[in-house]
Amino acid sequence: MEIGTLIRELGGGMWISAEIFILTLLSFLAAMFLAKPIGAYQMGETYARNMGVNITVLRVSLILLSSLLSACVTAFAG
Repeated sequence: MEIGTLIRELGGGMWISAEIFILTLLSFLAAMFLAKPIGAYQMGETYARNMGVNITVLRVSLILLSSLLSACVTAFAG
């Protein structure tokens, strides 16, 4: 294996890790914005609905967010 090939492979791997880190950071920030609706949902579906939380949107958001975060962990760990 040539040194140039090794450097390109290492450089590409670092950018992929940076992209995964940015995606994970954005997902984490999205989870922080959902903290209050999640807290209301923990008190019960009726309570959350009375507090103005759209249950359907919250459920879909949580499923997508958890899928995205688990994909980031899998991509980073290998």
